Amino acid sequence: MKQAGAVLLLFLLLGLALSVALSRVGVQAVDVWAEQANRPMSATEAVLQSRQTPDTDSQRNGRSGWWGAGLLALGVVVVGGILLLLRSGTTFLRQWRLLRKRPSRRRQAPTFVPDYLPLYPEPSQVRPVPRVPYLPEVSDDVEPSLDS
Repeated sequence: MKQAGAVLLLFLLLGLALSVALSRVGVQAVDVWAEQANRPMSATEAVLQSRQTPDTDSQRNGRSGWWGAGLLALGVVVVGGILLLLRSGTTFLRQWRLLRKRPSRRRQAPTFVPDYLPLYPEPSQVRPVPRVPYLPEVSDDVEPSLDS
């Protein structure tokens, strides 16, 4: 248990050192960004900015495209769910019913015993079964002869 505590303490100290380092780097990065934002625009940047075309229409069309893609994805999910339900819905409902079913406490039905017994013929009335003679046994080593 002491080893786990030592490892946890080591990770906490490492995380603390990492967060201090990131905060210092973050402050420096914000200072550099603010300095660059306050600088006047150079001639090259002015020429490049003047040659850019405004893209106000593309922003409006881009949003409607995402709405369309979202609706299409939602439709595909709904249709897929319906098809899955239609294909394996009976099996799912059967299993769900068996899971939710409470154990029955009713007694089992008694075994069936008829009130009467059928009449069988007396042994003297039964017709004798004819006996069928057996064929003689033949060995595989003896070759059959055709003269008999």
